[in-house]
Amino acid sequence: MIEKYTTLYEEFTTEIIIKKSRFIATAFKADTENELVATLTRLKREYNDANHNVFAYTTGLTQKILRQSDDGEPSGTAGKPALEVIKSLELTNVGVNITRYFGGVMLGAGGLTRAYRESAAAAFSHAQLVEMRYYSVLEASLPYTFYDKLMRVISQNSYIIKNSNFGEIVSLDIALPFGNVDDFNKQIANLSMGSINITQKNNYYEPFLL
Repeated sequence: MIEKYTTLYEEFTTEIIIKKSRFIATAFKADTENELVATLTRLKREYNDANHNVFAYTTGLTQKILRQSDDGEPSGTAGKPALEVIKSLELTNVGVNITRYFGGVMLGAGGLTRAYRESAAAAFSHAQLVEMRYYSVLEASLPYTFYDKLMRVISQNSYIIKNSNFGEIVSLDIALPFGNVDDFNKQIANLSMGSINITQKNNYYEPFLL
């Protein structure tokens, strides 16, 4: 379990021109390798008249899967520098497709490496990043006499109420960072002397824009 990771909020495209060659970089997110491959297939169809469609991607919460392709460019000059950008930014579940329309001027191995690195960096630097934080949902069941006290704890810590039910007793589904669960349980136990019952429901990732 990873308590947080950084990825993209949505797809983003940039374009730069280097010595008359157009480099169109599309940065995108996907939760699985199949989704990443599907996006790359779509972009390759969209730019099917280009000289090259280079790509790099990583998926898995610890960058478990890393892939890259030079798509006809000299080995190591295109996909590798793009992948290095992703790794340096510590992003995961993301990919970048860099389309090149050749402008007639040879760039050389060093120039190509710089161009593809710059293209990937431009796409990710302008894209909206999002931090996915691992949250737990706890159900709190309590008498009305403890409702205001519990709400103060929730408000002071900016926890999230996902659902509420007011019947004979109050029932709240509270989402909070996974790492705060133990402290929250202790705080509630001291607050209510056992009058607030807490049960674990589920865990999920909550997005926060960066």
